[in-house]
Order: sequence, then structure tokens, then C-alpha cells
Amino acid sequence: MTRISGRARSCLALPILALLATAAAPVPPTPRERAMMDAIERSIVLPAKARPLAAYGRNYAWADPTHVVATYLLPRLSSPPGEQCRVMQDSVMRPCSRREIADIARQEAEARAAETPAGHRRWFARPEGWPTIFDGGCAQVNVAYDVPNQRITQVACNGDLTAPPPDRHFP
Repeated sequence: MTRISGRARSCLALPILALLATAAAPVPPTPRERAMMDAIERSIVLPAKARPLAAYGRNYAWADPTHVVATYLLPRLSSPPGEQCRVMQDSVMRPCSRREIADIARQEAEARAAETPAGHRRWFARPEGWPTIFDGGCAQVNVAYDVPNQRITQVACNGDLTAPPPDRHFP
């Protein structure tokens, strides 16, 4: 971790894989939604570079009344608080203070609590704000499902430029 400080402001620069959006809360799925998750998981073929399905925490939501989207995330790797933590202030690097390490540990704990554990799945009222990472490759797999036709229309590792264009229903 590196904390970059300037005279006017301070910001924490986290690794890109550690960025989780956690504004939305999961909701109990209806029987229909559970059946949809089951159908998707029975028929999905993950990308070649992806891990097995059970390695992912799986998040589902309605994109619209006829389409379900999902994001599968590998759990975050935990590291000891303060490991490799450095602060850059006025072009000089120094170790993080105990307070900075405590802040980082709190942020890490909040992010871990917001994610879906490996092998588990959750339903969200909407996909906006559910757990996600930025970039990440196969650490995140994005899925779109056409309910009336009962078929998966997209399965791609996040940020995969070789995949077909994103399904228009995916956020």
C-alpha cells in the first residue's frame, strides 16, 4: 500500500484489484430468482483463464424484466496490515504510521465484509453498486442471461478486449 500525501490533500492509492464498490445490499432471492441462478450455474462455461465456479463469490441482479446479469468475483487476498505500506510526502517515502495502518486495516475489513464469499451467491435488487473490481481480468467474470430464451448471452473476464462486445444489458 502506498499513501500519497500532498500539502493540500491526502489520498490512499489502493491496488486496482482491491477497489470494491459496495453501495448496494443483497436481498433475499425469490424462488424464481433462485431457479434462475441454478439454471445459469448449470449451463455456464467459464472462460479458459477463469478459475472453477466454486472459487468465485457470485452476485446476481435483474438488468431489466427479461435479463439477469451476474458478476463472479474471486475473494480478496488478505495481507498483514501495513505490509509494504509506505507514504510519499513531498517526494520522500516513509513507512506508514500506526494510525495509517489502522485506517488501511479498517478499509480492508469493510471491503472483505462486503464481498460474497467463494462458493456462495447473492441476489441484488439492481446491479448498480454491487461488489465489483476495476479491470482484474478473470478475477471478475461478467455474465448476462436472457430469461425468455433461457440462454447465456455473455460470459467474459472483466476487461477482456478479445471477448465479444458487452451484452447491452450489462451495466
